[in-house]
Amino acid sequence: MRSTQYLRTFAILAGLFVLGAGGLNAVVDPYGLYGWVELSGFNAKKAYAHNHTRLAKQARAERIGAKTVIIGNSRVDVGLDPSSSAWPQNDRPVINLGVPGDGVEGLAASFGYAAHSVRADTVFVGLDFTDFLVQSMGPMPDAEPGQRWRMVPQTTFSTSAVLDSIQTVLAQSNRLSPAMTSNGFNPMMDHQAIVAQEGHFALGHQKIAKNMAMLAGRATSVLIVDGALSEPLKMLARIMESAAKDDVQTVFFIYPLHAQFLQSIALSGRWIEYEEWKRQVLSLWLSSKTTAPGWQTALWDFGVLTNATEEAFPQPGDTRTQMQWWWEPGHFKAALGEQLLVQMLNQGEGFGVRLSSTGIETLLEHQRIRLADYTARHPAIIANLLALCPPNACTPVTGVADGVITHPLAARARS
Repeated sequence: MRSTQYLRTFAILAGLFVLGAGGLNAVVDPYGLYGWVELSGFNAKKAYAHNHTRLAKQARAERIGAKTVIIGNSRVDVGLDPSSSAWPQNDRPVINLGVPGDGVEGLAASFGYAAHSVRADTVFVGLDFTDFLVQSMGPMPDAEPGQRWRMVPQTTFSTSAVLDSIQTVLAQSNRLSPAMTSNGFNPMMDHQAIVAQEGHFALGHQKIAKNMAMLAGRATSVLIVDGALSEPLKMLARIMESAAKDDVQTVFFIYPLHAQFLQSIALSGRWIEYEEWKRQVLSLWLSSKTTAPGWQTALWDFGVLTNATEEAFPQPGDTRTQMQWWWEPGHFKAALGEQLLVQMLNQGEGFGVRLSSTGIETLLEHQRIRLADYTARHPAIIANLLALCPPNACTPVTGVADGVITHPLAARARS
């Protein structure tokens, strides 16, 4: 009898705990999945929304009824602001669906979600060279709206959600706590704190070392044996074909990378491969185009050496100087993202290039020359980059002859 009463009491208490946890999490809403209550100083700042980035951003997309969707990885997440004044009124509301760590498979899932679930009029698709240096892709993320409801036990009734709710309330008074805005943008408040403590140089140093190890360590290519397309390129082809088939206005753009990141690509012997990747992306894009009335598409290249991408990093130990365009070599600030948006939306002047079959080789040759020139002008930077490279894995670019880049490791990019 006592055991029965004990079990009954335990079940009641457990049920009350679950209901209480669910109620707390539904009200605080740490990931922004419901939007029922939003009070400044209580839960308005979603400091832990990136614990469930894809779900959190999908909820926002559906809540605001997004007409324009931006998809990509962390470079989109922190670099393109859906609240920018550059967006025409007819294109709003805009949602940022950038998911940190997403590869091409994540890009495909996000595009399908934008086209079929959100039914967006326009999709901006960010393309990252490093996402194509893989032999095989991971599983396709579940981008269906029903996924959010299948995750309710984890996002609403779990102890981890309770902890995130408590910490969300506590984070409201911290000006530099991480956050996700109502339209999916990451303002990188936590990186402001890191820069204030360590400086841009330390942040960049850490990222470059990681990028160097990745670029030099991967034996894969954007192409496979006999010049056949790799799986990521095949997936990109399907995304482009889907854009035309589903009549979604689509803008593809190659991310801007800081000169030190571009130099890392060159030092690791992958510059020829970087060029070939751009040719393949252009070829796939041209093949996917149709003459359907009213359908529009564009392909932009911002992955170039120019004044903005060559912005100098502060000296080691400098925690006061704020870079204008960059957090570190792989992630650009929203200020630079604004330049991308103005150029892509208004066809205005800027450092990006709208790719076409007639201009690609001229662009690539100009970039080879600028790459070699940067190497000659910045020997200390090149020495620092080489010091961060794995042993015997990197060699400096030595010059450009007849439009061909001179690099001892370049043969690896052709194999």
